[in-house]
Amino acid sequence: MAKNLAFQIRALRDREDWSQEQLAEKVGMNQNAISRLENPSYGKATLTTLKRLAAVFDVALVVRFVPYGQLVDWVSSTPRIDPGLSDTSLRVPSFSDELSAEESALPQKNTETPQRVVSIDKPREVDVLKGKGQSRPAQVQIDSNAEQKEGEKAYEAVSGSSR
Repeated sequence: MAKNLAFQIRALRDREDWSQEQLAEKVGMNQNAISRLENPSYGKATLTTLKRLAAVFDVALVVRFVPYGQLVDWVSSTPRIDPGLSDTSLRVPSFSDELSAEESALPQKNTETPQRVVSIDKPREVDVLKGKGQSRPAQVQIDSNAEQKEGEKAYEAVSGSSR
């Protein structure tokens, strides 16, 4: 996060074609403080300072808690439907709760004889499933050990990860 903020501050300053001294004057700080804020290793910007910078650059500042999965999707540019300001978005699950929910959503090993293999024929189906926020098939059943690898590949294609 600190690196992202440092790079954004620099990019916004460049957008305005301001020197560090000019930005410092507009924000009411010294040039050394602006230099520290643009340093990706610094990482100690306060909310007050960020609000002042947002006002000077005429941009919004968004600070909120999100599940780690949403952060990973954001960093990796994976599309995700944002629920907006809702009860669900305010009650952010902890990492361990999110991990438990993910694990419980995984298909369980079936000790009975499986009935069929699910495979994905069209790559576009994977894009459609991920675009709707679905990250894995409901269940993958395998006929035999030889077909197990095909089923696992289908699961990985839809989920983006292996079991």
